[in-house]
Amino acid sequence: CDAVDTNNMDDSQEKNNNEHRVEQLTCSSSSDSATPDEIILESFSNPSYDWGTQNDPVMGGESYSSMEMTESDGTAYFTGEVKNVPFLGVPGYIKTQSAGMAPFPDVSCCDSLKLTVMGMEEYGGYRVSFGTKRAKTGFFATGFKGNFDAPIGEYGDVVIPFNMFSVEWDEATGDQKITCAEDPDVCPDMETLQDMELIAIW
Repeated sequence: CDAVDTNNMDDSQEKNNNEHRVEQLTCSSSSDSATPDEIILESFSNPSYDWGTQNDPVMGGESYSSMEMTESDGTAYFTGEVKNVPFLGVPGYIKTQSAGMAPFPDVSCCDSLKLTVMGMEEYGGYRVSFGTKRAKTGFFATGFKGNFDAPIGEYGDVVIPFNMFSVEWDEATGDQKITCAEDPDVCPDMETLQDMELIAIW
């Protein structure tokens, strides 16, 4: 299974989205049909969640970002610049993340996450994370994080196997400190896959 990439909606939109989500086929759907090939977590043409940004100024950094949703063409524009945190001398971060009370669909029968994305320039630091599970070796790090490369200048699908995510990642660099291959305990767990709660693009 795959998941399509990831603000605001009025009450009628929210009602329609919630009604649609109830009928949506998920891994836990009671149905005689086979397991779905894809389960949509979020679509920007009809978003089910609010999306906002968070940057390193919360820890004294100077990075900045913005998120603009264009539902007419189903696109979200996430832009910004990552700068070094002055007093630490290390790169900061920018991210856009989901918000809302509605649970995410159960994707516990899936084996990967699919993003439909486009980058405007070469960049080797893209990350995506999901869930709220807390790392044992970090203080702030939460969620399972993985790397991805965005196609440049045109939209394309990026598929990231769940076994390429880890809950143990470096808070300064975003790099995984312990991989799923090295220790199964850091791999996405069943509870998180049944409801990711939060998705973030870094």
